[in-house]
Amino acid sequence: MKNDVVIITGASGHIGKSIAKEFNNKDCSLHLFYNKNCTSLEEFNCTKHCVDMTDTILIKKVIDEIDFSGRFININCIGITIDKLVNRISEEEFLKVINVNLKSIFSITRSIINKSKFGGHFINISSISGVSGRIGQTSYSASKGGLISFTKSIAKEYGKKDIQANIILPGFIPSPITGKLKHEIIERIKQSHYLNRFQNSDEVAAFIYNLSKMRNVSGQVFNLDSRIY
Repeated sequence: MKNDVVIITGASGHIGKSIAKEFNNKDCSLHLFYNKNCTSLEEFNCTKHCVDMTDTILIKKVIDEIDFSGRFININCIGITIDKLVNRISEEEFLKVINVNLKSIFSITRSIINKSKFGGHFINISSISGVSGRIGQTSYSASKGGLISFTKSIAKEYGKKDIQANIILPGFIPSPITGKLKHEIIERIKQSHYLNRFQNSDEVAAFIYNLSKMRNVSGQVFNLDSRIY
């Protein structure tokens, strides 16, 4: 991992911060992208970038300023959701989710590919909603489903240039956001898992860290829970 350039978007989020902990103080050049709440990243001794991930020009500018003296590892944790039925969500809201969850990753992927000379690894966080769909999440499901296909296409297009691209489906993870759900809903979700339990963000981060070191895996979708879909 020496000389690797590690770029994590959505680093101030629940999963993003756990992934940042995995790479922190490792022998790599760590760059954390965040949009707000930078105080949660103060513990990390690395380079931090406040970036509006819907700003394509700014993304390119920041990537151009990074020294790619080795392989890159780009882990994209960025994501939002606006949960409404399709006849209630506005076009503006639908496009906002697509722009954040999909277009932003297109922008950073293209910028990194144009800058890097030593190959690397894209690891994108998608969702089971992108595979199976979910009531009230047409925009989110569309963005995460598109991200799966986008990532597989990158794996096919750039494999010969030693660039890997893989997808993570982290599953339901207890967090401040999911903690707002009613207890009976959380229990119903738990009972739909073969193992009748949830993993946590640290387990997801550990999986991603180990995946990042594997050099012969690409174009794969990794479902990290035991839920019956």
